[in-house]
Amino acid sequence: MAFHCQKGCLKILEKFKSFKNQAYKVKTASNNFYVLKIYNKDSKKSNSFVEAINLKKLEFKGVKVPKVVYRSSPDDSEDYLLLEYVPGVTISHLLEEQNGHGDHCIDIEFKKYLKDLGYWVASLHGIQDNTGSFLKGDCNLRNFIWTGSEICGLDFEETKIGDPREDLGEICFFLLTNSPPLTSLRLEMVDWFLKSYEKSSETKIRNISDFIAKSAKEAYRRRQNFNRV
Repeated sequence: MAFHCQKGCLKILEKFKSFKNQAYKVKTASNNFYVLKIYNKDSKKSNSFVEAINLKKLEFKGVKVPKVVYRSSPDDSEDYLLLEYVPGVTISHLLEEQNGHGDHCIDIEFKKYLKDLGYWVASLHGIQDNTGSFLKGDCNLRNFIWTGSEICGLDFEETKIGDPREDLGEICFFLLTNSPPLTSLRLEMVDWFLKSYEKSSETKIRNISDFIAKSAKEAYRRRQNFNRV
């Protein structure tokens, strides 16, 4: 299977899990690997433009994100981005591996992943204006990759300026509700992540439970909408 664009013919090697858009690992004729992200057409805005601007801004600020290789033009039939392929493992997958080791204590390696995730999010929130911090939005744990040396963030369509606890609450929600949910180990993971964030950002997080509850309501709403499709 192939995708034809102004950059040539891209051979599709793998489809990534994504509910909103289509994302693929692709290879060029010169054996270079990239990620092809094709946006759904149900939006009136150019999502590729929005995300490309966000990614370039974050790269300039020193936040680890995939580099933008190419963005579709108005003449293209699809709205898409061609992105740097970042090898690694998602935090979601690493959490599943941690689950397989029992529910007694957090592995030393997984503590490192949580620590580096806290550092990455703090770096993102360090980008601020007079109304708040730069928020990622869509903080599903699938959208964070461990490269072997650092965290790389993915998917920046829903960014906005606001309260950092919105992102933090969503990450905590996913840590808490991964199966088996709401165990003492899950609470320890949340505590480890938040302490890392507080140390990196030199802030103190309060009333996070309100934002976790908000994320739970949003997750329920998305699930209801998905079930109607």
